[in-house]
Amino acid sequence: MTCILGVLDKEKDCVYIGADSLGSNYYLQALYKNKKVFKAKNNDNILMAICGDYKLQNFLSVEENLVEEIKELKNEVNFEHMVKYVSPKIMNLAKQYNCCENDKGYSRINGSIIFAYKNQLYSIGSNGQVLEPADNYIAGGSGEDFALAALSQNGDKDVVSRIIEGLEAAEKHALGVKRPFYIMNTLDDDVVEIK
Repeated sequence: MTCILGVLDKEKDCVYIGADSLGSNYYLQALYKNKKVFKAKNNDNILMAICGDYKLQNFLSVEENLVEEIKELKNEVNFEHMVKYVSPKIMNLAKQYNCCENDKGYSRINGSIIFAYKNQLYSIGSNGQVLEPADNYIAGGSGEDFALAALSQNGDKDVVSRIIEGLEAAEKHALGVKRPFYIMNTLDDDVVEIK
């Protein structure tokens, strides 16, 4: 019960990610101070959003060095690095913090992640798979379909407006999506709040 979405801004050479704020299941809802979109600790270039278990947000928001500094300095953070190092590290952390389920012998995290590094946008699925969207945008959660439909229709607008429209479409049609919306980017520490 969530909507998270990320969009690559080619003009600013960064990624924007937006998320709603509602914590819910099929019969209860509440707003929490924990934001579903957040910067990685000690790394301003990494931005993440989670859908699923808040425990996933808990440990990822306090974990340091999700990307190895030496790889960053050498500019070697790319799809291959995500597959070999970042996703396995997140999966191992999920096991360590007891945020995994066992599904037919395979570990699955309780949710999924939108992961952005500088101008790169990825989705990390519950089984650790890494996807890089061809359309330069991606969404997740119960509002995913509505957000993707809105994003596919408003490509001529600025990125923040596109994200707001995607979140508004999800809020209107999907259970478990509610304001305030928060939008952040990999370029600076600005946070846009839509109440």
